[in-house]
Amino acid sequence: AIPTEPDDIAARISRQTLAKRGLDYAGEVRRLLDAGLEVMRRCGTTSRPRVADIVEAAGLSNDAFYRHFPS
Repeated sequence: AIPTEPDDIAARISRQTLAKRGLDYAGEVRRLLDAGLEVMRRCGTTSRPRVADIVEAAGLSNDAFYRHFPS
């Protein structure tokens, strides 16, 4: 069926794109959380882990961190 409204096409394409990225994003979040725990275990609970330490341990970028944790 051909959508009658241009917005129908845009919505369908955006849903398909999001579905593809969803699994990748879930994997990124898992890596960041695991890395955060690793850094806290290594540095102790009295220090404040830096974002740079977490993304390095996760093998990801600052952009990936802030995509999921904006503040």
